Amino acid sequence: MQKGPSFDIRTILQIAQRRKWFLIVPIVLAVIACVAIIQLTIPMYLSKTTIQLGPFTTLTGRMSQMLPGVTAENRVRMRDNKEAIFKQLSNKITLGKVIDRVGMKPKEAQVKLADEAVRKNPSLVHEEALRTIMIEQMLAKMTLDFAQRSEYFELGTKSTNPQNAYLITKTLAELFIEENLMEGLNTLKGTAEFASTQMEKYRIQLQDAEDALRAYRRSMAQTSNQNLTVNSANLPQVNSLIQSYEAAKLKYVDELNTVESRLGDLNSEIRMFQSDEATQIKAQLIEKISKQAELLISFPWNNGDVLRIGTEISKLKDRLRAEIRRTGPRDLQGTYGHSVISLAIRREVIETEISLLNKQINTLNRLIDLFNSARSTIPVQELTLNNLQAKVEMSRQLYQTFVDQANSARIREAMQSTEIKARYRIIDPAQIPVTPINTDFMQVILIASIAGLGLGVGMVYLLEMLDNSYKGIEEIETALGVSVLGIVPKMNLGTSEPKKKALPF
Repeated sequence: MQKGPSFDIRTILQIAQRRKWFLIVPIVLAVIACVAIIQLTIPMYLSKTTIQLGPFTTLTGRMSQMLPGVTAENRVRMRDNKEAIFKQLSNKITLGKVIDRVGMKPKEAQVKLADEAVRKNPSLVHEEALRTIMIEQMLAKMTLDFAQRSEYFELGTKSTNPQNAYLITKTLAELFIEENLMEGLNTLKGTAEFASTQMEKYRIQLQDAEDALRAYRRSMAQTSNQNLTVNSANLPQVNSLIQSYEAAKLKYVDELNTVESRLGDLNSEIRMFQSDEATQIKAQLIEKISKQAELLISFPWNNGDVLRIGTEISKLKDRLRAEIRRTGPRDLQGTYGHSVISLAIRREVIETEISLLNKQINTLNRLIDLFNSARSTIPVQELTLNNLQAKVEMSRQLYQTFVDQANSARIREAMQSTEIKARYRIIDPAQIPVTPINTDFMQVILIASIAGLGLGVGMVYLLEMLDNSYKGIEEIETALGVSVLGIVPKMNLGTSEPKKKALPF
């Protein structure tokens, strides 16, 4: 008995000849099984599209000065949005929209699953259960692959129908871009609609003021004289009011200089966001302050009307400050520190106070100018005409304020729309797949043949290890220690028919 097999090339060939059926049969069986599995396999198609993730655009400080109400924004650095994007694409609402747009019909198997779910839970609505099953199966066939640096990602859908795979992938990509575009523009659309509404309101007010001015010019001869708000008796009081407003303005100017010095180089870069509410409050303050200035000329400070309008102005100022603190730093959050944002808010509040004081001072100076003109050369009719012109001018300023606000909102909307379209862009649109992804016949058959060959080789090796018979002269001489003098070959003398050679099984 030998200790173990010792093989060379000649021995291996002899073994292969002797054990050929153990090598051939596993290969044949593996190939037959592989072909049978391929025949039973349902072809699966995959349609892919590539969506680029680009950076946000940046507005410079000079651009923000050219566009009223548009503030400079910092570049948003790209970060890994894989989880957020996957949640957005796998959202049931989004997938439901895909089903509706593509016009997918439920399959028989899905209907049976929905029936089974309703039987187990009678409170379920069959249509809702069926839709949920369709969404879950669609989600299971969706693929999402991100590049290493998240500069783009590939969105794909598997389906047994190549047309469905293409339509689902194409619709998903379109919905993804649409939803991101709408999300970014919703706020700006609200601002634009509000500004447009207010613009129309003050346009009508301006038109009425201009009509009144034209009517007065036509009937100036029949118009009665109109008393001036400022006269010789209350002129010192008016000048005293102007001086008090100028003194208050100087205090705010000094405070503004201090805040701007603390901001330093950031003073020209930081711009506060102006909300619709803030714009409306400013318009109301302009009207109230103009009325207050005229009342203070004719009545003492403790007059009921003066106190009432003063209280209204104070409340409007408080609302304006609160609105500035709430929405002003919207574009600054996450870019600047708390101290810088606080200084920016304080600067905005001070500038608003100075603007309102300037409005009061200008109103009083305008009334003094009217008085001086009337006292010198201009007749009373001309003074009334000037009053109407001032009203027209005030209405025009209010109207122009909301025109600028509406234009700003439209510009921001257009720029943000362009930005989002540039950020989310389909660089490789979906195509109808022409070949399945799971039927590479030659590769599968080759792998099966190699596996069958490996199994056959293993079986032959095992049989050789268990076979203790002598295979050649060398083994006999080595085992017995004697020399072989001759070999008697196996001969068929014709005395009997040769037996059929049986398979080694």
